[in-house]
This record gives sequence, C-alpha cells and structure tokens, in this order.
Amino acid sequence: AFDEVCEFNAVEATDEAAAATDRLEIFQLVMVKELSFLPKFSAVVELCVNDQPAVTSLAGIGGCGKLQRVWACDCGLERIDPELGALRELRELNLSGNRISRVEHLNKLPKLKKLWLCNNRLWELSGLARLSQLEEVWLARNYIDQIGSSLDGLVALRDLNLASNRIGAFKDLLKLSRLEALRHLSLRDPHFGGNPVCLLSNYQTFVVCHLGQLETLDSTRVDERTKIATEATFLKKRMYYNMRIKTLKRNTSNVIRRAIECRHNVTSKLSMSMNVLLRHRKEVQREIDEIDMYPALPSRYKPAQMKDLRTKDATLCDCIERQNARVSLVQRRCEELQVSLRALSEECIQHLLLELETGGNIRMEEGRPELEWYKKCVDLVSSRLQTASLGPGVLKVARVLRVHNKHLRTRFSSRVELEAGSTGSAVTNET
Repeated sequence: AFDEVCEFNAVEATDEAAAATDRLEIFQLVMVKELSFLPKFSAVVELCVNDQPAVTSLAGIGGCGKLQRVWACDCGLERIDPELGALRELRELNLSGNRISRVEHLNKLPKLKKLWLCNNRLWELSGLARLSQLEEVWLARNYIDQIGSSLDGLVALRDLNLASNRIGAFKDLLKLSRLEALRHLSLRDPHFGGNPVCLLSNYQTFVVCHLGQLETLDSTRVDERTKIATEATFLKKRMYYNMRIKTLKRNTSNVIRRAIECRHNVTSKLSMSMNVLLRHRKEVQREIDEIDMYPALPSRYKPAQMKDLRTKDATLCDCIERQNARVSLVQRRCEELQVSLRALSEECIQHLLLELETGGNIRMEEGRPELEWYKKCVDLVSSRLQTASLGPGVLKVARVLRVHNKHLRTRFSSRVELEAGSTGSAVTNET
C-alpha cells in the first residue's frame, strides 16, 4: 500500500522522500485498506483520502502532527477516530460520505475552523460545544431532527448548512438566534435537498425576521429590502393576532359582566321574596312567643289553630332555607362560570399565540355539532369505547378540538406517496 500511494503521488518510495512530502492524496487505490503507513509522511500538511470504501478507520493519522487539512470522503468510516484529537494544528476536516453516527474526539482541536460531516448517519447535534473557533459547519443529509443547545458555544460560527435533515419546527430555528456571528444558513440546498420546516407556510419570513444577522438564506442573499419587507409582514401578523386576543379578552369580560348582572338581578328578586317570608315568619313567631310567655291569659287561638300556627312557622322556616340555598347556588354557579370562561379564554389565547409562533402552521379549530368531521369523531369515539356495560347514550362527547398541523400533514402525505409508489412498483414487478 505504501508503494502504491507513493507512486500515485509521484513520490519516491523511501522513508526520506515520504518524510519530506507535504501533500498526500489517496483516490481509488485498490491496495489501500488501512492507513497504518501515514506516520512515514510526518511532514504532510494536507491529506485527501477519497472514495476508499475499504478504509474503515483513520488509525495512524496521529503520526502526522502537522496536518492542517484532512479530507476523508466516501470511505467506510463508522466513527471519528480518537487519533484525530492529536492533530492540534488541524484547521479543516471533511468526513462526508461515510457512516458516522456520532460527533466525538474533536473537542481537543483548538484551531479547527471548518468541519464537514455531510451525508453521514448523525441523529443529533453533539460534541461541538467546545469548538469555539469553528467558522463553518456543514451537516447536510443526515437524520438530525432537533437543533437544541449544542451550537451555543460556537461563537465564531458564520456558515451553517443543515440541509436535507429532519428539522420540522420553527422553535428549533429560534435557537440559532443565539449565534450572533452566523451570516449564512442553509436549510434547503439545491444539491442536498431541504428540511420539512422549509415546506411550512411563512418559512422565509419567519427565519429572516428572527435571524436578522443573516446575509444569505438557502443560498439566496438577504438584503435590507427583504429584511424590511419580512419585518413589516411579521408586524402585521403580530398586530392581527394581538387584535384577536384583545377582542377575545373583551368578549370574555363582557360575558362575565353580563353574568354578574344576571346574578345580581336573580339574587335581588330572591332577596325580596325572602324578606317577605322573614316578615311573615317574624309575625308568626311573635304570636307564638306571646302565647308561650303568657299561657294563663285567654287566647284567641284554639288548640287546632295553634297547631296550624306552628306548622306555618315551620313551613316559613323551610322556605327561607330553600331561598338561602338558591341564592348560594346562583352565586356558586356564577363563580364557576367566571372560572370556566377565564380558563377557556386563556386556552384560546394560548392557541392563538401558538398559531402566531408557528407562522400559522399549527391551528386549533373548535368543533361544532353541525360539522361533518365533528359527527365522525363522535361516532368513532362512541364505537371504540362502547362496551356491554355502557349502554347507548351513556357515553357523551362534550368537546372535539381539531388540530391543523401542516408539518405532520406533509409527513403523512409523503409517507402515503412513498407507500403508494412502493405498492405500484411491487405490482409492476409482479406483472
């Protein structure tokens, strides 16, 4: 392998000649299956290993301590070799087109400025927090679905390419606003493809408005005119949702005020009725007290009438208690209504804020019994939860809330198209 590499690079196959070589290239060499010979090229500054599927490890690269640029693309690498951590002079690292599933062993590279890990098997952004000198990171065509806080330490990052991943929510993009040096962002690339988030409504407006430091987005220049237009559009949307929120709060306050007025009217009528009952009872009690206090005096009431008098007093007492219970019930129901109205209003406000934050891509729709989809949901729930112990009419659906999620709908449509395509291919093959 050493001889083949020397011949490919027009270098004499001796240790002295290898030690004097500053640039080494390995491309489609059949004999090269490992890089154990690399320490012989101790002075090499630039190493390119391309299209070597048999090379599954960079073991031996640690002997090239002067390396500043390493390209190992379209090989069989399954992990980042620990020996890369010994290359303290390394400034550029390209490991695209491999099978790497995790970023590791790079935290000890203080001078690393450019990192490419495109077309690998990365599932998350990790292992980059300490690379504060990184200026360019390309992680296109992987399986990354969240940005998280792994990039927060990259204070010098100017160019970030995350095209053709699985990022699908605007809230992940908001975390990029903490990268003050970021000037070039690619989430959709003509070569690699896009992310699900790029298919959402108001995608460009949202990104440009929240990441005002950008100069290019998806290879398109973001000039001042574009920034002004997007800010104006976003301001209009914010004003629209603020108006809806204020209208909702005002309507809620009006309904609560009407409820309090109704409670006042009802309790006033009940209080008037109760005052009449109290006055009658006071008269009856006065007569009973006179008879009980002076039993020797002749009374105008006969024993039967005395019994009726005491019965009347008991009846009046019972009526007064019922009236008090009604007043308490009206007040309690009014308080419960206020609590439920405020809770419903707050829930609707949160739905509107969610719709604003997601650029209208997530929207809640309250169901009404006359809507066809409402009836279908009720029938579905009833058919699934109906049991022998629960007879017809026992289970009642109180509310149905419909969620419009464009991201999930796009994923569903893509999967349906994929399944339909695979089914069609299978039918064609059978035919």
